[in-house]
Amino acid sequence: MGAANITVISCLYGRTHDRFLGEWLASVRQLDPAPAEVIIATDRFRHITDGALEVFRRRNHGCRYPQAFYLNKALEHVETAWVWQLDIDDVAFPDALAGLDDRYITDVIQMGFERSDGLIHLPQRGGPINQYVAGSIIRTAALRHIGGFRDVEHQDSDVWKRLIAIGAEFVSADRPRFHYRRHAQARTEREARALTV
Repeated sequence: MGAANITVISCLYGRTHDRFLGEWLASVRQLDPAPAEVIIATDRFRHITDGALEVFRRRNHGCRYPQAFYLNKALEHVETAWVWQLDIDDVAFPDALAGLDDRYITDVIQMGFERSDGLIHLPQRGGPINQYVAGSIIRTAALRHIGGFRDVEHQDSDVWKRLIAIGAEFVSADRPRFHYRRHAQARTEREARALTV
């Protein structure tokens, strides 16, 4: 698969993650090879430039989990064979899309990451779903076949379960492809705090 056939999507809503937008855009701009498109779904106009398409929807129309709603809005505009959902607080490595060739004829390429505390994570094929990485590359047709992202708390794990149920094939990338940032407003951190209260 050629990198030119990949669209990078993300979403930005509320105000907690606005500070990450500039670095996210810069990391996506420096990708070599470059994706065909970059799409960000937002809840208000942020006047995003630099070649990214900004999809604006003020309200999430009653959805409980806005991330799924806005990712689906971005997905509606994808025209490439592949989609990479990269959270706005993560940073793509410049060579993240390099080497994704015919070795990866599959439905999902699980991307490894390097976390801000130094942990390196490479998902293993057939490993537990909670080890799968939200910021992975998915065949667009497969994601649309299952109806995209559902309005559930962990929409990424839900996607993996539904793709497995239809027999989708998963492979793991050979190395970390993005920087996963831990911070106080990150969803994983908020959920961990909620479990300890």
